[in-house]
Amino acid sequence: MNFRMLKFAAFTLLVAMIGLTEAKMQNVTIRGVTVCDKHRMAEVVVELWEKDTLDPNDKLAEMYTNRMGEFELTGGDDEITSILPYLKIKHNCKVTIKPGYVIDLT
Repeated sequence: MNFRMLKFAAFTLLVAMIGLTEAKMQNVTIRGVTVCDKHRMAEVVVELWEKDTLDPNDKLAEMYTNRMGEFELTGGDDEITSILPYLKIKHNCKVTIKPGYVIDLT
């Protein structure tokens, strides 16, 4: 390994260590009701995710809605910047929303 590569590796390690020490735990809670055609939807999968820029997005929580279509998810992540939470709702309601539609919580 030459000196230039060694310097780069040391710099990368330093940046990673600074990032770890500056990160802070951030939490989010979301409550809601799934509804399709004016009827509440039971047993729908609801996922709480956090969008990341440089690495894969993080799934913070997942649950099925209760018999009344209600859900409450809480999750958290250590991040340097503000977390960007979003929901994924897996349903079989016949709606005109494109697949992969994301509800932005910011």
